[in-house]
Amino acid sequence: MKLTKITNIDHRIRLAIIASICVIFILLSVFLIIIPAQSKMLETKQQIIDQKHQIEVNESSLTNLIIAQRRSDELTSQLDILNNAFVPKNNPLTVIGLFEELAEKRGIEVNITLTQPSDAVQMSVIPVQTRINITGDLISSLEFINDIYTEPYFINITDMSINAKSNDQSTQKDVFISINALMYWK
Repeated sequence: MKLTKITNIDHRIRLAIIASICVIFILLSVFLIIIPAQSKMLETKQQIIDQKHQIEVNESSLTNLIIAQRRSDELTSQLDILNNAFVPKNNPLTVIGLFEELAEKRGIEVNITLTQPSDAVQMSVIPVQTRINITGDLISSLEFINDIYTEPYFINITDMSINAKSNDQSTQKDVFISINALMYWK
């Protein structure tokens, strides 16, 4: 019975009702589907922009970290070389033994005296006054001095004197070289 009443409604009213329902459906679609989807798309777009920026920052940080690691490796090797330039203060006899081996190789006599300053206990690098007396022929003595400089230890010669020494037992003249130097213990 109701169905007959709806069918009897004027076509214009029916058209208006259908148009109203379509408008309501379109408005509901816009408010319930399209606007939330657009908001979600804008939110996703902003997240993508933020992540892209974060990736760029991470790439820059990674590049800086790689450069820093390479520089650290270079500095570490240079630091190792520098640390080898110091005489180990817990075992200074290694240097004396090395110098004596070099002198023996050159066929000369060497006498080494080390004088540690009394206030050196508080210093991380200790300057040690070193006196090296060399007796032998001139060429071998100079080669010995050259040998000292080829070793990794840092030696700062502060004073050096060379004197001829006549030897009645040999036809060759020997020299006496006295060297005052600073060596550094660590």
